[in-house]
Amino acid sequence: MVLRIDARSGLTAPLDAFESEGGFFRLFADAAPEPAAVELGRRYAVTDPGVALKLYPACSATQAAAEATLELVHAHGLSADQVAKVHCESAPLAYASLPHASPRTVTEGQFSMPYAIGCMLAYGEFTVRQLTQETVDDPLLRAQLPKVEMTRSEELVATEQGRRDHQEG
Repeated sequence: MVLRIDARSGLTAPLDAFESEGGFFRLFADAAPEPAAVELGRRYAVTDPGVALKLYPACSATQAAAEATLELVHAHGLSADQVAKVHCESAPLAYASLPHASPRTVTEGQFSMPYAIGCMLAYGEFTVRQLTQETVDDPLLRAQLPKVEMTRSEELVATEQGRRDHQEG
């Protein structure tokens, strides 16, 4: 099976996604490659360690908490009005990656733990269907955002194993 994801299929991204301060090059190589090293029009592939697909359309730092919330909601048959508070203890990298407690745009929502968890509570899912301005502004979702509390935990990464297992957890 070939999954085609490109601009023709509606994928969008910031114009400086590669060279920005938090972009691809700094994340993987600390700097952009020399222009001569990049051949436009050539196909590149990530072969090692491979590609992992996210369960939810947001920053990977939201994935574990979103999945755990959905499991709890389904296991206990909870509705949004039955949940008073969701506490997410986050590793420093996850905490720093999710700065938006009350997002006002779709992009901010993708970098917001309250948005990811709020979608699970409000709609019982977090899919591309929730990546709309209508969802961002939905009173049902907005009512869930204050319920989600995220704290930074140094303990999660205090050991070598913790640093390996909990970078974004």
